[in-house]
Amino acid sequence: MLKEKLDTEIFGFKPAFTVVELVAALVVISLIILVTLPVTMKKLKKVDYASYYMGYDAVTNVAKEAFPAILKLIKDEEDAQNTPCTLELLDGTCFTSQVFKPSPISKTVCNDLASQDYGNNPAYCNSDSDYWAGAVEYCGGIKKLPSADQLKYLFVYLYTLEGAEDYIFDPSMSYPDVITGLHLRQENLAVIGVESVSAEGFSLWSATEGADVIPIRRFYNDSTKVDSAYRYDSSISGICVKPEPEDTDYVEKFCNEIKDTFNVESSNCSMSAATVAAGAVAADFSGINPHIVFSNGLMLYFGSNYGNISALSDAEDENDRLGFVIYVDVNGKSNKGILYRDVFPFYLLRSGKIIPAYDNTVLSGANNPDNLSVNVLYDTYSSGNVREVKFLKNRVSFQEGACASGFIKSTKYCDSFTKDSVCDNSDADCRFDIRKPVKIF
Repeated sequence: MLKEKLDTEIFGFKPAFTVVELVAALVVISLIILVTLPVTMKKLKKVDYASYYMGYDAVTNVAKEAFPAILKLIKDEEDAQNTPCTLELLDGTCFTSQVFKPSPISKTVCNDLASQDYGNNPAYCNSDSDYWAGAVEYCGGIKKLPSADQLKYLFVYLYTLEGAEDYIFDPSMSYPDVITGLHLRQENLAVIGVESVSAEGFSLWSATEGADVIPIRRFYNDSTKVDSAYRYDSSISGICVKPEPEDTDYVEKFCNEIKDTFNVESSNCSMSAATVAAGAVAADFSGINPHIVFSNGLMLYFGSNYGNISALSDAEDENDRLGFVIYVDVNGKSNKGILYRDVFPFYLLRSGKIIPAYDNTVLSGANNPDNLSVNVLYDTYSSGNVREVKFLKNRVSFQEGACASGFIKSTKYCDSFTKDSVCDNSDADCRFDIRKPVKIF
């Protein structure tokens, strides 16, 4: 009687469905939820994977298109420091060439030097026969021309007093611009590539640039003096020095290279990497203006200048120890700016490798296959020497795959993962493939 009542009337209202029908509907809805919830969660993971991959891909493109120019600057500075001295003075000045006659260059070439970080002022490129700029080009930049003080030390090396050939000038003393009563040491003159000095003497350009006139030092058989000459004076010679070692900030140069190479929405290249490093320590990037905002919304931050990467400091290959720490906000302007939630670090190495970073306290980044997974492949050969490609690892984290294949050899980075013994055989040709995201929905 009660069932019949429920089927016909509830609180005075007649329902559109019976109780049995309602229960059946709830069962169907429950089944739909049970089936679709895992699919929905999988779809959400796919979105996360795709976002992280976009960040990895952005760093990969930067490595291909912009990094080579920065790497060239780095190697040029290293080569300059490794150049042997033809003459080293008491103050440590290292002359890396003998005296040479520079060739004149045009205004156009002079401007090109300025754009290539030779250090000259393009506003002063006014002559089509610029011999001083020719000396800059020959030596590889203003910093590789001697300063006025370094030319003073050259005077100390070249001369003694007339009638007192054993006398040695004190390089710490201050001397007048014109010094007479000197004796030129011929044996020392030959070291810098000068066979003899005529009555007119010879003169050397200094690194101090002027719009028209450049400071020089003139050397004669019995005297020397500080003077100046016009940039187009063909009689002045040059000599190169090893520049003082310095900690070059490559971040701004790299940022500008990216800005000039890619389609970017905005840039903030003058910001120090130290600001970003502080944000990384706090795990909060929300208040930091990124170095680069790409047109697709991805934000890039430089977290370090070029140098040693702490997490890879024990890498077997020295080129895998040096590079930049780069952070990418994969959510762009809609970001929360939280480290390892939407901001991820990558190591761009001198070797050209891009190594995603991770934190052992968080399953995110290189240690999470849901962020970036890889397959590790290797080769085997049958008796007929037929190659067969096999899976060593399938859908593992970047960290595990890179370490198992031997792509990166660093105990600090690999942690508990080691190179698989299969990969010790060179014929196996172990390598790993990044699994690119595939849109299912």
